[in-house]
Amino acid sequence: LRHLGMLFSYPVLKTLTLTAGPVTGWDNPHDNNKQPSVLGGISFTPVDMFSLASNAIYGPEQWHNNGSKRFTWSTVATVKPIDPLTLYLEYVYGKEENVTTSLRDATWHGWAAIASFNWTERFNTGLRGEIFKDRDGYRTASAVNTDLAELTLTATYKFTKMFLGRAEVRQDWADERVFQRGSAPNADKSQTTLAVQLIYTY
Repeated sequence: LRHLGMLFSYPVLKTLTLTAGPVTGWDNPHDNNKQPSVLGGISFTPVDMFSLASNAIYGPEQWHNNGSKRFTWSTVATVKPIDPLTLYLEYVYGKEENVTTSLRDATWHGWAAIASFNWTERFNTGLRGEIFKDRDGYRTASAVNTDLAELTLTATYKFTKMFLGRAEVRQDWADERVFQRGSAPNADKSQTTLAVQLIYTY
């Protein structure tokens, strides 16, 4: 739902797969200019307990502007040290041209770590931590250098093979007031979120 295009995949080796293709845009299924973006990636799985996936997208993403380009790159490492435990490590880098008030380029960085543990075949818990550095305040629309962090605890229970329930609590922090509280005129530097989900797959 977030991209529209074509993606081609080719297994160069048993452990190495390359992907590439054009898309209408980044996080935008409707093209907002007259030039597509290019999506490419690599997947490397040397052993069962470790895999690495790296993907990048490049192209113009500003409204009716084909000149200024956006580049985003994400790399995720998946490690399974023991059978019930899975660890995920992710790094994200982004850069967009001519977007600040002085027409400078904007950059952002993100780091994430997730530990997921299967207590039984039906019950799983996960702990996720993230740090996001929006150096130019472009991604958070704060217009200033903004650092954010979050910690999330999740519990998931599989009622059936196709139906599961999930509950989570998330705490966000920032060094700028970027979390809007309803229609209040002032934003906060922290935010707590409670969520309950029912998911059915078919």
